[in-house]
Amino acid sequence: MTANYIQIKCAANSTLQDFTSSESAGAFTYHDSHAFTTNTANRFIYWKTNNDILELTELSMDTNLTGNQLKLHFQKNPVLEGVSVHETIDKVYVLVATVSSVHRFVFTHPRKLGSISAASTRSSPQSLLTSVTGIELLRPSIFYNVYTQDLDNPSNYSVLPSYGSSLGLPIPTTSCSWLTPQREAVFVIANNVGSLLVVRLGAPEDSGKVISYELKQTTIIGRLWNGIVPSIMRSKNMLTIIRGTQEGDEAAVSLVWHPIQDDYLIFALCRDLKIRMWSQKRQDCLLSHSLVQQTHTTHKLYSNMNVRRPVILKKWISRDNSTLYLAAFIAGGDQRQFTLFQPILDNNHYSLRPLAVVNAPEADLIDFCIANDQIWSLWLTANNVSKLLYCPIESYSSWDWRSLALHSQFTHKININSILVDPRELYIQDIFMSGNFSLQTIAKSISIMSRISESSLIGCKTELLIEEATKVVENKIRSLVGAAELSAEEYTALELESWRNLHSFCIQYHSAENKPLGLFIDPKTGFKGIIKKSNIEFPVKNDPMDDIIDESTFDSKYDLSSVCEDPSLESSLAFLLRSVSQINESLIDDDLIAFEAFLLRGESAISAAEALIDNSLMLTIDPKSLNGEPLKHAFDNIHLKAPQLLDAIQLMIKSLESYLKDSNDEQNVLMDVSQTISPIFQNCLSSSRGLNLLSESVKRVVRLRFNFCRDLLLFQSFITKLRNKESLEIIEKIISNTIPMTVEILNAYYLMAWICETPMSVGNVGSIAAEDSVALLSLLELNEYINVNRSGASSSALLFDCGPKTIINHFIQNNGGILAKRLLTNKFKRRDDNISNLEIWASLMPQFVHSIVLLISPLTTHFHLPEFMLGFGQYHLLIEYINKLDVWCEWNSHSRLFLKALCYLIIGESYKSVTLFNRALFGLNEDSFLKRVIIGQNRDIEAEDEDSDAIKSNTIYKYYNKLLQLFAIYGSPDSIIEVVDSAVSALDKDDDNYDEHISSLYSTKFMAHLELENTTEAYEAMISNPDLSQKKICLRQFIVHHCENRQLSALTAFSYNNIEEEFVNIIESRARSTDLLSSNQINYYHLLYSYFVRDSNYRRAASVMYEFCRRLSQEVNGLESIKQQVNAYLIVLNCLKIINPKYSWIVKHSYKRETSSPLTKRKLHSNVKRAVGGDDESAKRSVELEIMDSNDMKREYELVKARLRLLQKDEKTFAIANTPLDATETITLLISASLFDLAFNLCSLLKLKYEPIFEGIVSKYIYLVQSGNSYEIVDVYDCFVDNDTPSLGFINAADMAPVDKMWHLITTYLHKYETEGQTCLKRCVAEKLLANGLMIPTCLKLKYQKQNCPELLRLLLTYDFIEEAFDLSIEYMRAFEGKGTEYFDIRSALLPNTRPLYIPYHIFNALLKILHQEKSVAKYKQMYNSLNVELRKLRELTIHTSNSSLIA
Repeated sequence: MTANYIQIKCAANSTLQDFTSSESAGAFTYHDSHAFTTNTANRFIYWKTNNDILELTELSMDTNLTGNQLKLHFQKNPVLEGVSVHETIDKVYVLVATVSSVHRFVFTHPRKLGSISAASTRSSPQSLLTSVTGIELLRPSIFYNVYTQDLDNPSNYSVLPSYGSSLGLPIPTTSCSWLTPQREAVFVIANNVGSLLVVRLGAPEDSGKVISYELKQTTIIGRLWNGIVPSIMRSKNMLTIIRGTQEGDEAAVSLVWHPIQDDYLIFALCRDLKIRMWSQKRQDCLLSHSLVQQTHTTHKLYSNMNVRRPVILKKWISRDNSTLYLAAFIAGGDQRQFTLFQPILDNNHYSLRPLAVVNAPEADLIDFCIANDQIWSLWLTANNVSKLLYCPIESYSSWDWRSLALHSQFTHKININSILVDPRELYIQDIFMSGNFSLQTIAKSISIMSRISESSLIGCKTELLIEEATKVVENKIRSLVGAAELSAEEYTALELESWRNLHSFCIQYHSAENKPLGLFIDPKTGFKGIIKKSNIEFPVKNDPMDDIIDESTFDSKYDLSSVCEDPSLESSLAFLLRSVSQINESLIDDDLIAFEAFLLRGESAISAAEALIDNSLMLTIDPKSLNGEPLKHAFDNIHLKAPQLLDAIQLMIKSLESYLKDSNDEQNVLMDVSQTISPIFQNCLSSSRGLNLLSESVKRVVRLRFNFCRDLLLFQSFITKLRNKESLEIIEKIISNTIPMTVEILNAYYLMAWICETPMSVGNVGSIAAEDSVALLSLLELNEYINVNRSGASSSALLFDCGPKTIINHFIQNNGGILAKRLLTNKFKRRDDNISNLEIWASLMPQFVHSIVLLISPLTTHFHLPEFMLGFGQYHLLIEYINKLDVWCEWNSHSRLFLKALCYLIIGESYKSVTLFNRALFGLNEDSFLKRVIIGQNRDIEAEDEDSDAIKSNTIYKYYNKLLQLFAIYGSPDSIIEVVDSAVSALDKDDDNYDEHISSLYSTKFMAHLELENTTEAYEAMISNPDLSQKKICLRQFIVHHCENRQLSALTAFSYNNIEEEFVNIIESRARSTDLLSSNQINYYHLLYSYFVRDSNYRRAASVMYEFCRRLSQEVNGLESIKQQVNAYLIVLNCLKIINPKYSWIVKHSYKRETSSPLTKRKLHSNVKRAVGGDDESAKRSVELEIMDSNDMKREYELVKARLRLLQKDEKTFAIANTPLDATETITLLISASLFDLAFNLCSLLKLKYEPIFEGIVSKYIYLVQSGNSYEIVDVYDCFVDNDTPSLGFINAADMAPVDKMWHLITTYLHKYETEGQTCLKRCVAEKLLANGLMIPTCLKLKYQKQNCPELLRLLLTYDFIEEAFDLSIEYMRAFEGKGTEYFDIRSALLPNTRPLYIPYHIFNALLKILHQEKSVAKYKQMYNSLNVELRKLRELTIHTSNSSLIA
């Protein structure tokens, strides 16, 4: 976040261009900061001045503030010390004095500011911290959207009288300011000659009227002197002052103001070590008190004092707000001391009553504050290390400086040999992830190393800075090597050196940025802050136990009663603490690295301690020994030095262990989801700053206690190796009792240290899909993690707040902080009335930290941290976490097995998870986490399970059912089979629900085998399922799977036992519902046919294929459909031919009877054994059924085959494929297509007449005759080719006219199909020819007259062929007379004593009559006469023959 930069209008004072002011800092806390439910709770403003720059920052520990930085530039006008901030009910005022002007800046009070949209404060998506209520904790700062015009108000600005060293005029040195109830701004400005200038800016409503005056002394001589001599001439060192090289003795170096009734008192600590008190109302100096009178050392102080900064004057108010106190710090030479006073008014005379003189440490004081009866001081040592010390002043008698650890004090160097990791990973973790360095520090370091602009890196996210740092290191190596080739070792060495350089730059810039400038304390809450050059730090008060075990702060004078109730034990406890401290001082960095390396590898802490003692401590010199004696001698006669050493060790172990274990009350709070959070803790420490403070505090406490446990273990192991005879009993108890206890808590604190220091990235959950993550959390009933923001907060923190990206930080930021606040609410539920006491932070922070420690402690029954890591997809970290615990921890062991197995499943190593899941089963009655995710929140079930140790079969099934759902989410069918087998073996066969459970498990196993393409195993699982309904469901899946994968042969390879009918029904259903028009679908009819054929059930196979034929004919058109019908009919015929003729039939389901069909159809009667029913009623119901035998199939087959032949001959006749045809229509089309053979065969099969065929053939013949033998009319060649008549082959090849060829074809068919003794077909041909005016060819005439001459005569007469009839009649009559008898249908001539003959006289008479009618024509007359003559002859012959026969 970039500060809002504004230039402030100031007086152009060129005379002070060379004047600079030192850096200073201060802070302001709001009046109701102790009211935790207000907008100003834990909210403050701090500022820093550097010459003519004033930086203002507003921070809140509870809410994130946007636009909270403001940088004011007073051009060439250095800002004086004494900036102050004041508040009214609706405004916040910032009062600033420079060397040439005074300013009053007005801002809106926080209580008048609302919240703002998060989207309006950023240009890219980011995660914002939210409160437990889900409300975004993003609020505007009072500096939000402040611009130049908002601050450029003439009524809030005034120019001071001319000052300047070049003119010998006084130079302003320091100031103080305040705001009156009338909103007047009062500035008191001290100069280098000792005078005080008061400037009063009227209220803004009064247009800012300015009044200025100089404060004067009260004596008459002083007034006279002031009136005559200018102030600059009144100084003892007037000449040097005029030259501007030194300040006057009366010059004030520190100013403090205090309201009293209707006046304001100004206290000035001057260079002559006098405290002067001025009255702003009376404009007089009311008091001058010399500090030289307090102690003899102050003379030395005064003589050696040559700087202004170490002289500081502060005030504080008693807790009842009734008494004012002053504290002055003076440093000169080697003397540093605080002097405490109480201003007293006695008989209208003011005086300072000395209270105490406190000697200060040997360091440079940066700042100090007095609050709540304690002096808090910030120091900078000669090693440039900051120290925060505090000293109680309740009794003014005993002064005991105590230190408070600071977070940012580190100058460590990374040893690459400490752990086996890549240098890049190690340094990235320390630089970017640990939170040790701010983003600005890292950006500056990268800029220096790469020589690029720093501005291009400021504001970048951590990920971008990591990429840039990696590029810089690679470029550095490339520049050093050039084109040379390096070995792996050489490259690693160069890489290590480059990262070390970057790390070194970070440390240097970090040290510069963390230069302390000021200290502040909220007097109402005790909240403390250290203002640094580029940052701010919040020191936290330790738990009493931490003060004692902190090796850097422990002092034998500390009161041990807080941890030791037995006074007789205190001496042994003190000895123990000193001994542990000696062990710590004897350790070097390599020893510490080696010890943690043992733990990192999962080795025993005892082995690590023994190795460290043997390799180092046994050879170490006692650091406190003056004679260089070995360390082991310090522990001689330990039984005399600490007679109760064992009790002291047990006491410390118990204290350290109890810190990690929750009470029953705390367990109930965590388990009770209805537990609410107190409003005062609702948003407490919920901002980025607050969360970082909490995580750093937890990290410091955990690391501190781990270090102590390590040193305590080393101490115990060390004295056990000494084996002093006098201490053998103690040593044995230590080995058997306290060392194992110490190892356990050491491992616990080490694990928590790992949690606090291990980076965690929430921006990417790996390859796990978001849908899978939601399904997982829903299944485990971890619904609180479903909608969480896993993208992380990359830029919501402030610019210089590079919060740690560790597990503990993210845990606190999310549900860990909520749970801790619930615990905190429970701890303070009896203290709600006193929650706003003056030392709330002294008691709140240790309790808050302890609550979080309980949540991450492995020695508790709850499981919140692993749940959190699971909910945020930290599967690899969770496995590492569990592996560290599995070595030693027995708490929640089964829950850990469950989560470890789950993580393996999620990351794709499911083969590792099944065994772990099976082992986790045995914790269902023990671990609350398993109960909750497996059984749920049902209290009754939980209570029922707790009655006995045995796990009920129903619970086992629930457990494995949950596992199967998990495996289904992450696609591990092979492991699902293992889980099912484990579940089957674990279930109790005597349980009432056994069959139901087994059925469900077998169904799951079936699906897993099916997914793995284990067809046989899937079939076996399906058949083994005891539940028929489940078995049918599996069968459907079995069919669907094989059909989708086109594995039809495998589908028909099984018998299906008692579900065969269901199998057939499913396939039939799919077959009937399948669109036959789709070409890429499976033909389920073929599938059923294959299945029935495999079982030798040919009749059902035929029935299936016949149904397929019918559907094709009704639903599918086209050539392909006809082809499939032909093939299907052939299959049906084959199947019916195979079986016994007695059963060679199938049932046809007809929904509409077609009486016009020429096919032979038989009704189903009740007395036929093939009937479906057994009574008349059933027969009535089956009227829609028909029995179809092989002959029926043959007929239908030939019809379809004929249609196919027609389509193959001419595809243009597509209508044939689109419309079903009956037999007559089909034959007609065959004739038209010259497919005479096929037509004759079809007529023969269907018992139809041949006449239509001959009519068609003769028609073609007639067309040829009439067209003059033209091939264009009839393709005679096709007639021979398309009809396979062998005897006509030579005719087709002969060289003759087409008419002749066609006639030969007709005569051949007549010969083939005319029944002997019949002339039906000849009559048909003759009649067709005669009807078309063509005479019957001689060959046919001869054959015809040989068989039925009368019929031929009738045809000739019918069709007016008179002449041909005349000729035939004459020949026929003569044949009766014996002339050519063999050419006609008479056996012999008309002779006596022969068999009677039929003579068609009626025909002859008819012809005669016709000729008689046509006698007018000579030709017909002649023919009449001839026919009449012949007819008389025949009659005469007939009569004669008849008479002769009678006579005979």
